[in-house]
Amino acid sequence: MTWGKHGAKGAATPYIVCPHCSRVGKQSWIFVDRVQHHPFCNLCGNAWKTQGAPVTHRLRPRGPKKNRDRDATTESATPSPQRPRNPEGNLSRAVTTLWQKFSPEVQRELSEAGFHAGPKPSPPPGLQSGKGKGAKGGLDEQAEASKSLWDSASDEQKKLMRQAGIPEPVVSEPTDLAALCKKHLESLPPSIQQALAALDPPAPTQSQQIESATRRFKQSTTELRQMIQQTAALQIHIDRAKASYQELLEKMKVCQSDLQSKQAEVTAMQSELEATIRDDAWGLEDPARKNDPLEGLLETLAKVGIVLTQEQKELYEEAQRGKQSDGQQNMEVEATGQPTLSAPVQAPPSQGLPEHKGNESHEQGKPRMGFFWRSEWMADCITGPYFWSPSFSTTEFDEVSPELPSPASQLQSQWRVLEGQVWAAVQNPGLLGATSELVGNLLDQVEQGSLGWWLCQEISALQRSFDLTLLLLVARGLEVLRKSQPKGPRQMRVTSCNITSWRPEVKQWFSAQGDVILIQEHHLLETQAVAEIASMAAMGFDSFLLPAAPGEGRRNSSRGGVGVLVRAHLGARLRAQYTNQGCGYVAVTLRTQGADLTVVSLYLQSSSGFGSPVNSDILASLRSMRQSVKGPILIGGDWNSPLKEMLDTAIFQSLSLEPIGANTATCGDNELDFLAVSQCLEGLLRVETSWDVPFKPHAAIQIGLNVGAFQLTTPQLPSFVLSFREQPQEYLQVEEILASLPDSTFSADPLSNRLASISSSVESSLLQKTQGIGRQLQVEFLPALLGRLSPSFLAPCAIPMPG
Repeated sequence: MTWGKHGAKGAATPYIVCPHCSRVGKQSWIFVDRVQHHPFCNLCGNAWKTQGAPVTHRLRPRGPKKNRDRDATTESATPSPQRPRNPEGNLSRAVTTLWQKFSPEVQRELSEAGFHAGPKPSPPPGLQSGKGKGAKGGLDEQAEASKSLWDSASDEQKKLMRQAGIPEPVVSEPTDLAALCKKHLESLPPSIQQALAALDPPAPTQSQQIESATRRFKQSTTELRQMIQQTAALQIHIDRAKASYQELLEKMKVCQSDLQSKQAEVTAMQSELEATIRDDAWGLEDPARKNDPLEGLLETLAKVGIVLTQEQKELYEEAQRGKQSDGQQNMEVEATGQPTLSAPVQAPPSQGLPEHKGNESHEQGKPRMGFFWRSEWMADCITGPYFWSPSFSTTEFDEVSPELPSPASQLQSQWRVLEGQVWAAVQNPGLLGATSELVGNLLDQVEQGSLGWWLCQEISALQRSFDLTLLLLVARGLEVLRKSQPKGPRQMRVTSCNITSWRPEVKQWFSAQGDVILIQEHHLLETQAVAEIASMAAMGFDSFLLPAAPGEGRRNSSRGGVGVLVRAHLGARLRAQYTNQGCGYVAVTLRTQGADLTVVSLYLQSSSGFGSPVNSDILASLRSMRQSVKGPILIGGDWNSPLKEMLDTAIFQSLSLEPIGANTATCGDNELDFLAVSQCLEGLLRVETSWDVPFKPHAAIQIGLNVGAFQLTTPQLPSFVLSFREQPQEYLQVEEILASLPDSTFSADPLSNRLASISSSVESSLLQKTQGIGRQLQVEFLPALLGRLSPSFLAPCAIPMPG
């Protein structure tokens, strides 16, 4: 059933009948509302007559509407006339099918009547042909199909078919009927011989030959003209290339001439410099040079681009006004900076332990009190009968600290050692290789581009290519550096910045920054990040970049991206990284001042809060990474949440970190860029904001980290590992073992004796001997910033100091 246009069942719609088709016995009609879209009849091609044409209302079946009674009946309607089949088409197919069976006379008459029998399409090779079920193609088609199937079979299938007696099909080449007939021309009837002769093309006439030759001549002439034009164009290019080559030759001649002149000038300057340095290095007999080794050296350093600051000059003059050195030959070099004790650990047994009184001076061999830092691991290191002096309980003790070498004094000592090694290498160049380890340590402690950094670089270069003149210059420079060395500790400069996009001006700004740069939102895709890593390596940076996430909408757009840049000489290594939709973090560990420092660049998703799914995943991964890091850690970046709001959460407590900000807005009116650091770094940082940056709207966070404090050493008892065999043991009295520990003095108060008895009993039960394992441990001076040690749980406690 066909439903009506308007959905009403049984509605009548007017239509128009084509009068032209009606005259020839055909039926063609169209609905009135469709005439506008189909103005011509499909059968005869004439336009529909809308004026005066008979209009018939045809009842068209319509679809049912809602809420209409299903029992409603439609009006009676006359069914639409059925279009009969085209008899001409059936007749044409029949004639085409029987065409080959007609006699030539019938075919000629049908052709004159206007019937054209086209070629009947042949079926594909190997398929059925003709009419009727089971009809098959010809032998050629079958052979071609067999050949195709044979070629498509595998080697194993072909082998099986040969074993079964099925040979490989061979397709015969089609035979040319004309060539076959000409081969047997003599045996053919005369009529066929005449027909074959008619197949050969007639010999061309003279006019045809002239016309063909003329056409070929014109074509050749045209091709010749084109080749001549191409030759002329190539000659023009050759002439231009010759002119450019001649110009380059002239420039090369001028450059060669200037090069020879400059080479001669450099040779003369080198000779002059060598003479000046040699006179300066070996002019120790001059009293003025003995008193002032800086004379003449400042001008020499200025030639190589090294200029001492005013502070260094003042420090040098101050050192000159103090104790003067007696020359390089009398210079004493401290080989080690380890602290020493001025008295044995235990006092001689012949001397008593007098009560300590206030500010009395200490005598040789008597114990004294001092302040040390107490930590949770000290109790783990003390075992055995180690007893305190009775003066431990008094409140009248002097507060003296052990004489530990400061980082500045250690650095001065290292420069003196290096200076002595360089002067020794002046006399014996073979000794220059011994400076490698010390030079590597000093490069980690000095600022890049400073005088000390330049001297270390030159020493490394001299180890590869020795030059006595340059070595003398380095030795003089070390002498000046030793006297002008500032006493403050070195600071590591760290920068945290949201650059919003990676641009050339931002890269230029990177080159002027410090040791470490924490980057957020660089918007570099993976291929771009790989290229920029190579570019930053040429600028002296090790780059650790996480690619940004592909953006939506515009082509090559991106979101986020985070990374860390570290100066190459710091030897940084990747610790961990995590990314989610362009946000995440990169953690890098670098070795400085004998300790591992982990720096992290963090970028959280904006406009979603730290409780969003993306930020929650990032913080969870960051918490897991934090638990695996034992040393100090510094996290800087764009948190995309104000610091005041995050202080009300437990995020920093879960990370065991302390938040540190610049106490000012870093983006708009909010402080979105700040730090989270280990407690041991909290007192070593200086944080500032910088708005002099090539990006908006964020400010850069500049951090100064006092890495010299990493070398602060404290006296510590070494850890030891023993295998215990626990056995039952009776309680021992301390008096029973005192005789086995000669050359020792112990406290005699009841509390100390009771503690000693317990300690001795435990030692005898675990080790089956009592020798006082704690008293035999030697005190070691180790860096204070190790693992869990931090200023938050360090507290002063008084312990006896041997003196």
